[in-house]
Amino acid sequence: MWFFAKRLSSGQAGPALNRHRINGSCRSMNRHTEQQLLNFCVAQHGRFNPQAWESLDSVSPDYKACAMLLLANARWYGREQEMRELVGAPTRPQAAGRLSELASRAGFNCSRFAQRLQARLWASTEPKR
Repeated sequence: MWFFAKRLSSGQAGPALNRHRINGSCRSMNRHTEQQLLNFCVAQHGRFNPQAWESLDSVSPDYKACAMLLLANARWYGREQEMRELVGAPTRPQAAGRLSELASRAGFNCSRFAQRLQARLWASTEPKR
């Protein structure tokens, strides 16, 4: 552990870790948080409620903002207009700015989240045999 910490502090940890260190972020969304956000987005897909986004306190504002921006531009989610209105609300400063910058800073993997959400939505709408 000491060796890794020494390499990290001296800048010898490799380009990926150095990039995160430079950006001030070395975190990523854990599986529990991802599951909570996925479950929430699946539920919102079925019954959209803009106030529910406000009351979702179990997920960090940065992760919520990333999900909101991602879904506001995702035709496959089917709630583009509602999500765009939600993202455009003046009370949401976290959502202002580009998704890629916010996702990088927050440690939010957009492609993984989108793939997992699409799989869940597909599984929930697939007819059962």
